[in-house]
Amino acid sequence: MDFRYHFSAEQEQFRQEVQSWILTNLPRESASRIASTATGPDNPESSPSILALLGPHGSTEASVTPGPESGGVDGDLAVVLMQELERHGLLWLARQSTGLLQAITDYGAAHQHGMFLSALTMGELVCWTPSHSSDGAVDPARTPVEAMRDGDDFILDGTDLFLGLGDSPDYLWAPAVSDPEGPSAVVSVFLVGANLHGVSVSTPRRLTSSQQHRVAFENVRVPSYCLLGREGDGWVLNSLLHASEMDPLPPEPNDPRVDQLLKYAGETVRDGETLAGEPNRQQLLMEAYIDSRISFLFRTRDAWMSETGQNLTYHVAQTRQWERKTSERMAEVSRVVVGMYAMLDSEDPRAPSQGSFEYLQRLGVAEEPPESAVAGDAALIANALGLAGPPLEAVSETQPLDQDQTGEHSPPIAKLSSPAR
Repeated sequence: MDFRYHFSAEQEQFRQEVQSWILTNLPRESASRIASTATGPDNPESSPSILALLGPHGSTEASVTPGPESGGVDGDLAVVLMQELERHGLLWLARQSTGLLQAITDYGAAHQHGMFLSALTMGELVCWTPSHSSDGAVDPARTPVEAMRDGDDFILDGTDLFLGLGDSPDYLWAPAVSDPEGPSAVVSVFLVGANLHGVSVSTPRRLTSSQQHRVAFENVRVPSYCLLGREGDGWVLNSLLHASEMDPLPPEPNDPRVDQLLKYAGETVRDGETLAGEPNRQQLLMEAYIDSRISFLFRTRDAWMSETGQNLTYHVAQTRQWERKTSERMAEVSRVVVGMYAMLDSEDPRAPSQGSFEYLQRLGVAEEPPESAVAGDAALIANALGLAGPPLEAVSETQPLDQDQTGEHSPPIAKLSSPAR
């Protein structure tokens, strides 16, 4: 059975437009790192809005979700767009833009519609949103920024992590605990101008080019018209911001990382034999290829279920967990197969595949997801399959959770592991 997605001439023409746009607007190093899932441009001034790219194809609203009813780009073209953005490490930016604009559309006041929607869509304004690794989600106890009422204004204090391109944004989507000293603290969201007095931005050094920034609010006076929705709407606004993350991604016919590794192993000769001909390396290459094919089948299943209107429960989370493990394994396999040359970066002329294998090693160390994301996916899968454990109160009090029968402490048993290999 042929599971491949066959692209039309119109789709391939649109792919050329997307690739040309990316190569024109991104620095050369980032734009050429397709196989290693580049993390985006280092210079935001040369990077217009992703949504602006869709203008000629009908998307000037708050979503890149396909479908004529949403006014977005045609579904067939959306498949191409999402593939190219993912290959260049910009998928997060499209999802960020989608969630941000959707939240402002649904909960923003009239003046916020006029100020943000068109400008964000056309790339005239840049707004950063909280990073996934930040603890400031919707729980008041874990939200590091506080907002105190001062007359008609709010005073923001605290430090949080944000995700965005460049060194400084125009606005910040800032969740903060309203009335933290009151009887019922709640999380609210403010669209804060980054140029306000007391806002400072720093970018931690990382192994990969990073879009994660640390923003400090020190006695920042924020007008009440910067409040998005009402006080306490933080939970629903956060849900809208991240809603598209559970959308299935289009299947990738080929994993460029695997293709590059197979090509290099098949062409590189050492001690009179190709790397792919050596039995141990051959076994590792086969495992990497199989893993990539399983990822493709998972995505094909998710896309088919979504297209046919079936209910997606654990499926996207399962696919995401499998791909996370596959990426970790891919870094290990490339290091073993390529050997010491896998540690040469793109600046070294001897680096194979323009340093993409070295970048994979850094990604494997630096781009680990937060524990909350991993646990969240495991919980989604367990709940959907009815595998969630009983509540702690139901456990017998005669057997402590962290001890075995000999009285020795034992590590807790995970409810659900990642997909078996």
